[in-house]
Amino acid sequence: SNAQGQERSIRSGLLVNSSCVKDLTSSWFSQEFKKKFKCAVWNTCNQDVTLKCKGSACTQTLGRGGVYLLKCNGKVSTQFCTDKSQCEVAAASAPLPPGIKTACLPVSTSTADAGYNDAYRGWY
Repeated sequence: SNAQGQERSIRSGLLVNSSCVKDLTSSWFSQEFKKKFKCAVWNTCNQDVTLKCKGSACTQTLGRGGVYLLKCNGKVSTQFCTDKSQCEVAAASAPLPPGIKTACLPVSTSTADAGYNDAYRGWY
């Protein structure tokens, strides 16, 4: 339910309570901090998460327990702090083990070996 601060990640399909990502420049934090930083967030979730705001070219990865100054392409990003409803918080994907590829190789276009003319197709 969106009213409970949960967002659905299209990429991972996991529900994450988005209220565990805190805007440190909101009214509950010190005025000095707000003057110094335009937008800083704190991941209080029990896991690493990703943050993606509509209209932004960047997806931020926020490690569990970390405080982050959001930037996208070298510029300060403030969209999460100004309008959280435009942003999605999702569970970060676990890194792949070393040597594992993320995609299949493209289909071969080679016609060098047509194989045998029999009822069997493909490799066995």
